[in-house]
Amino acid sequence: MHRLAGRRLAPWPDRANVRLTDGAIGLPVDDAGCDRVLATYVLDLLSDTDIAAFLAEARRALVPDGHLCLVALMPGERGVPRLLSATWTRLHRWRPALLGGCRPIRLGDRLVESGWHLRDHRTVVALGISSEVVIAAPTA
Repeated sequence: MHRLAGRRLAPWPDRANVRLTDGAIGLPVDDAGCDRVLATYVLDLLSDTDIAAFLAEARRALVPDGHLCLVALMPGERGVPRLLSATWTRLHRWRPALLGGCRPIRLGDRLVESGWHLRDHRTVVALGISSEVVIAAPTA
């Protein structure tokens, strides 16, 4: 995945930098060292404590007008997506490894509670699976 992202972003070396981490919560950048932090389908793998630590780390890493861009599996709101996410949640409680460890979470509320301003917040449903897409900025 790291190599694929690097190849796709190669035409814009001055605008994008892909960095591979060791999986630790800490981001390999200086304080206020980046203008965007992107995490797709990562936070739904983390514990609540690790999500809070990641949000604090993203705040540290971002320049004052930077943005946090997140995508995560979320609970479905009605119909098939709701049924699928309820089933997913039950399976996760029983055997998380069957699902790769990820589970539906709600990002928007967590971000607001952690002092972030939601710039854009959407739900995308594909094949009955709901994802939450959020762009947030740190509040002053």
